[in-house]
Amino acid sequence: MTEIHPIQTLLPPLPDEAAAYLERYPELLDRAYPLKRKHRAALPDAIGRLSRALTSERSERQADYLRDPALLGAYLYYFLPWNLYRLTRLFTGLREPLLGMLPEESTIVDAGSGPLTTVQALWLALPERRESPWSVNCMDLAGKAMKIGRDLLDDMAGGRAAWKVRLVQKPAPGGVRDLPKRFDMLVAANLLNEFSTSRDDSPGGAVAGRLGPMLDRAANALLVEPGTRLGGTMVSHARETAQERGFVPIAPCPAPASHAVSGDLFPCSVLAARGRGQAWCHFKAAATGAPAWLEKLTKDAGFGREDVSLSFVLLAGGEVGPHKDKDMEARVLSNAFSLGEDGARSDFGAYACSPRGLVLLRSAKRSELPMQGSHVLVEPPSGPERDPKSGAPVVFLGE
Repeated sequence: MTEIHPIQTLLPPLPDEAAAYLERYPELLDRAYPLKRKHRAALPDAIGRLSRALTSERSERQADYLRDPALLGAYLYYFLPWNLYRLTRLFTGLREPLLGMLPEESTIVDAGSGPLTTVQALWLALPERRESPWSVNCMDLAGKAMKIGRDLLDDMAGGRAAWKVRLVQKPAPGGVRDLPKRFDMLVAANLLNEFSTSRDDSPGGAVAGRLGPMLDRAANALLVEPGTRLGGTMVSHARETAQERGFVPIAPCPAPASHAVSGDLFPCSVLAARGRGQAWCHFKAAATGAPAWLEKLTKDAGFGREDVSLSFVLLAGGEVGPHKDKDMEARVLSNAFSLGEDGARSDFGAYACSPRGLVLLRSAKRSELPMQGSHVLVEPPSGPERDPKSGAPVVFLGE
């Protein structure tokens, strides 16, 4: 039975050691993929080109865009470090449950690996497992990017990482037959949004069809997407697909309480809300502590980055210990916002996810509403009041 660890802070600051590694990361990049002078000079422009390509419609994007040396350099020197930064912060916040799910001898599958971004972030965030005999299976069609990522991991480890890293150059989930029949953890970052959908296939159907075969072999799963509406929606659909296979959400979802004991599905609050499509599960944090060289490159490319955002779900296979608190757990999904005038009173609200579905936290003072991403204990809603936009029951704070 998996023990629940309430995650108080989803995106804590980078640990000092991890921050030091990222500050020195350009040295590793120069050894793994040295840029020609013309590509280095054109790096800011290439970053802009790749940014436009990554935010375009999937049907308009070239599948082999990383075969262009300039674009591959832009990805490695800009997008990879920013992804490492946000994933390392997330994995640091998830440290306790991850250590419980990934013992000394673990088998991991990283689907859609790219340059092994997720694997490197695990190495940075979990120093307790750096010398463990892990078996890490990385699957992606981009073989060159994976090889560069393995070189970066080895260099980060001082020459040779203790983990046995196997590269499977096939698309996810097409290469599922080349994976172990059973593994401890499926990790996938920035993969779900790559699942193309036809007009006849819903996002939920696309996720179930392509993620399902990998989940069938996994004991646990950690799925991360950008904090966009599409990313959040795909993560929510993945959560439901996993629950249909017996997985239980550990984070960011609040404790499932009696749902885990009774075996009932604990439906995603966002997808179940009446205002479906108006909100999505994602979390933001100020981009403090990012490497100085990366902040400079960001400015040189004409971008401003004040925060980082992501959507994710951590899932455990099997039973989860029941929640014991009398109050209801909730995860705050939004920043505080004005609810407008209500007679002579102007209140503020924030949406939160709970085992009873989406709820609206309401208070007369903005300062009484917790920050987005906070884990809180509140009294279950008991009155008839409903949020007119989402239909969510209202929980009054400070009364």
